[in-house]
Amino acid sequence: MRGREALLHTVEVFQEGSTRLHHAIGALHVRYARMFLRTSQSVARHQELAADQTAARHAGRDATAAALRVVPVLAATYTHYLKRYAAMGRSLGALPPEGEVHGGFRRLLAARTGEQLALLSFGQRPPRPHQYDSHPPIAERIALIEKLPTDGRPDDATDEPAARSLVVGGVLVAHGRLLSMRAVLVPR
Repeated sequence: MRGREALLHTVEVFQEGSTRLHHAIGALHVRYARMFLRTSQSVARHQELAADQTAARHAGRDATAAALRVVPVLAATYTHYLKRYAAMGRSLGALPPEGEVHGGFRRLLAARTGEQLALLSFGQRPPRPHQYDSHPPIAERIALIEKLPTDGRPDDATDEPAARSLVVGGVLVAHGRLLSMRAVLVPR
């Protein structure tokens, strides 16, 4: 949201000021920013829950919950990729070429199995919710989706493969399982 960005920028500018007036105006803006962020983040959280409901209606309850379960795995994989690969040459000034940072992430996802990717997030705690988070915790979102009535979709993927699977950054999420695209494209 542009409003949040503008407000945070204004607060930063006033905090860097050198006069008492800057600090006084900055303190007023900080109070306003807290109130604004609590309100706007609450709206954003409600929008996310509505988007989850829409996704469950269109893709199915189980497929939506499965896709949300993969988010922490993808987040841990992306953090691993940034630390181990993309930023590896930072101290030498050797970063990936422009436009290749995300391409390298796609290649990392394609080269690993779902089990290998899941190991990157093994043992990690979910982030603690914060009052200014724009998204509700994943566990809460999944619990709300699972409370929805079953949508009567068959359990076998042959009837509705598109509604039962989702490709996210080169990773296929099917029936709650995470598979690399290589595993899908190269039969065993």
